[in-house]
Amino acid sequence: MSEGRNRGVKTVDEVFAHSSIVDFENGMNAFIMEKFVARKPLTKSEETLALLYRIEPSMYSNGFVDLFYQEFSLLETKKVIEALEALGFLEAAKLFNEAKEIYVGHNRNITEEEYGRRDPFRMETSPGLRFDEIGEVFGNTLNLVGGGKVYEFAKRNRDDFI
Repeated sequence: MSEGRNRGVKTVDEVFAHSSIVDFENGMNAFIMEKFVARKPLTKSEETLALLYRIEPSMYSNGFVDLFYQEFSLLETKKVIEALEALGFLEAAKLFNEAKEIYVGHNRNITEEEYGRRDPFRMETSPGLRFDEIGEVFGNTLNLVGGGKVYEFAKRNRDDFI
């Protein structure tokens, strides 16, 4: 019996056997985050969900700006946008992309190193206000549990969950 199973985390087959969408989505979250925290290799579909599952805890404990300042690298922000689009969270993807553009000062050629040195507390007032507005709206556009989008994505990509 694996360590994850001792803590009540189900196997991927057990997760897919859930008849309730909410139970499925909660089980998938636990399954993916167990692998992520244990630094086990993730498939592309698992990585997609892992990125999205990292959003809410970081955002609600440290604020929306922390998604850019500490949680995600520049490359990961691009992957988050792709993940949001893949699951059909199109408004959230659009808002996240706009916030990223504000965060990097609309510099399309920014390097990962420059991104890491950004100081979000030195944003100019007008873009900073828009960034804050996006942060307030963004969380309301993302419903990872109960909305069915995680369930539909996982069903479409069933063979990529191991």
